[in-house]
Amino acid sequence: MRIAVIGAGTIGSAVAKALAEEGYEVIATRRKVEKVKWLESYGVKVSNDNKAAAEKADIIILAVKPNKVKKVLEEINPAIEGKILISFAAGLSLNFRKGLTGAKLVRAMPNIAVLVKESFTAYTADDL
Repeated sequence: MRIAVIGAGTIGSAVAKALAEEGYEVIATRRKVEKVKWLESYGVKVSNDNKAAAEKADIIILAVKPNKVKKVLEEINPAIEGKILISFAAGLSLNFRKGLTGAKLVRAMPNIAVLVKESFTAYTADDL
């Protein structure tokens, strides 16, 4: 199973690393790829191409800041049809889903303990 982590900041990078350590094929994106090159030592592919990462993935984790969600969704929207989209973005109204084309949405709220694989994560999902 391929998982794309779009937005490899602190939380996104920790999730990408943990998933790779569990044997998943992971691609993590960030505008400044040099900041996440260290993930390659865990088998994570890194890129700055959100759309290509989403196209290759079975599951897409959206770990960008709330003010970047609209732009990123516009970019990856053609690639999300029929896929599971997990959004970590806080503070968004349910209206943001109007821009999704056929994705199965999961909203999740991990906390900083994800850095040591001890996070308590609340989530809610569409019918999957």
